[in-house]
Amino acid sequence: MKEILGDVRIKGFRAPTFSLNRETKWALPALRDCGYLYDSSIFPRKLFWNPLYGLDGTPRYPYRISFEDPGREDPGSSLWEFPAAVERVAGFDLPVSGGFYLRVLPAPLFRWD
Repeated sequence: MKEILGDVRIKGFRAPTFSLNRETKWALPALRDCGYLYDSSIFPRKLFWNPLYGLDGTPRYPYRISFEDPGREDPGSSLWEFPAAVERVAGFDLPVSGGFYLRVLPAPLFRWD
């Protein structure tokens, strides 16, 4: 990678399929130890149609992530979490980030006039 990027420092990480949750929290110390400053691997809601990811009760805003419970804040943590964007529409939390949802949701959901 260094041959391609040179001395650029990679500062952030996102796990495939937003797969960071309480079962995969073991990855958080590894991210810290690799020098990452932030992560964006949490989808802040469990979705009934996709059991692969989601962590209910997670903040929907950037927060310092707890290594003990990734769904909670820890002001002393060295790692920031930038959860995937979710928008509340008609009482439902809908994903508005990630390539899949951008391709399948109707375009008017993403236009703000």
